[in-house]
Amino acid sequence: MEECNSCQTRQEHYIANILDSLALGYQQRITVRIDEIEDGYLGSHKYYYTWDFFLELEEEDGYGGLVIQADGVNGHGTKYALSDDVFQCARFDYVKNILHIEVETEDEIRELIVKALDNIIDS
Repeated sequence: MEECNSCQTRQEHYIANILDSLALGYQQRITVRIDEIEDGYLGSHKYYYTWDFFLELEEEDGYGGLVIQADGVNGHGTKYALSDDVFQCARFDYVKNILHIEVETEDEIRELIVKALDNIIDS
């Protein structure tokens, strides 16, 4: 398994290797600013969210983004709820799809990614 320096888990290594093998451009470990809340007592608070992978995909009506979250044993599955990911990603018009990967083997992950991409392209 070829390892990348940006991956924090084995599952992320698999995802990066699969995306590379499919010749898909992507950004990894993207931190996006969600909101800034003013609090009269504590001041201003900025909220950030991290996407494990972000792919910009060409669609019939322009471009759309796919966020991939690694939800395995060491991933978001232990930290975040699915509803939180959906809520945070919905704040961005260009995010059209979110793929949560809970499977752990490289073959299972490849099958899931290819199936999701086929569904996006076909829709």
